[in-house]
Amino acid sequence: AAMAHTVSRAWPWRAKTEPHHGPNTSRRVALERRRWRAYADTLREGSARIGRGRGVVTIGGTTHSTKVFGANTYTVNALLAIAQLRWTGCRLPVELWHDGDPELMTPLVQRTLRNAGGVSLRSFQDIPGVRHIRTYELTLLAFQNTAFDEILYIDADNFVLHDPTPLFDSEPYRDTGAVFWPDFYVVSPWSSFWSLIEEHPSFDFTFEVGQALINLRRHWKPVELTAYFNKHGPRFYYELSHGECELFLLAWFALSAAFHLSPSVALAGDVRDGTFCGHTILQGYPELPWRPLFAHRSHDTFSDSSGLEWRAIKHFHQLFLAPLVSEGMRTVETWRDMVVEGASVIVEQLRSQDTVVHARHLANGWELRWLPDQSKCVCIDSQRRPCWDSDGHVETTAESAGWVAHLR
Repeated sequence: AAMAHTVSRAWPWRAKTEPHHGPNTSRRVALERRRWRAYADTLREGSARIGRGRGVVTIGGTTHSTKVFGANTYTVNALLAIAQLRWTGCRLPVELWHDGDPELMTPLVQRTLRNAGGVSLRSFQDIPGVRHIRTYELTLLAFQNTAFDEILYIDADNFVLHDPTPLFDSEPYRDTGAVFWPDFYVVSPWSSFWSLIEEHPSFDFTFEVGQALINLRRHWKPVELTAYFNKHGPRFYYELSHGECELFLLAWFALSAAFHLSPSVALAGDVRDGTFCGHTILQGYPELPWRPLFAHRSHDTFSDSSGLEWRAIKHFHQLFLAPLVSEGMRTVETWRDMVVEGASVIVEQLRSQDTVVHARHLANGWELRWLPDQSKCVCIDSQRRPCWDSDGHVETTAESAGWVAHLR
């Protein structure tokens, strides 16, 4: 169903969780609240640049924070993702944004991408006033300057498994104009997130923005507000958000803008020495929740040909709220009961810390843990982050041959 943030979805124990900031943080939150509202009041119809038509937007280049292929570049990943998109039969035009990557600047490459792939190269360096923009700022810049007014955004390490074109005509998108997919986290009811928009805490998943479907003509205002939050991330907003991820949710809630949140599907990964090694988030169709559409390989990003493969899938069999809350908490109801009984202790701790409370700090939507034995399974990106595991049923290649075949 279409979702907009409303008080009717609020937790019933708000009075027990607020106020939870110390005096310094309360002043900071109040100041930022006045600032974003003043900015939102300046947004008028026609103040945002809106393109025309439907298309896919992705970002390559050398300004990402993670190293792949031994260098700071996502261009090869983006080209592979575009090739996979075309393999599905998708003929939507594509914008490949980059930062003046010399590998993309030769006439031969540009002509080949344009004629054979329907890919337009867009450089951030061509945007007036843009200098030294990196990492989390890139996505919003692309949204604000795309030639399309309806976009499917995919990360460079995100591979579509079927032609995504029908998403633009799906009922959830037609009803809301914005479709997002969930991350593993839920928003903490004690997060500064809620105080910033003066809303009751509600049980909401954060967004995993490796993919997003947005009608920019309808939702230009929350996009502009997200960009504002992102621009001022180092000053305040990155203290409560992982990059731009929670900032999309914050802007949509702040403006009571409609969106549809698709259900999460599963983790895909490898099996080594009997241990499941998750490295890819599988996200599904908005209307077909158990059919995967996106394989977001955000760990082990094709950085080595001997890296992890797709040989198993782990399905989430139930909602789990993380051990940070209580080792025995397995349902929303038990978590709520714990909060009602134990809120005063947590609130007192937060007040004494007197810091901005991150949106993700309290709980995960699914139990998600790093594998403790990294000798069995270590993702091979240069950061050498351990892979994911989670509670759920593991399907081996034999059990999930159809799904894994799509990934391969």
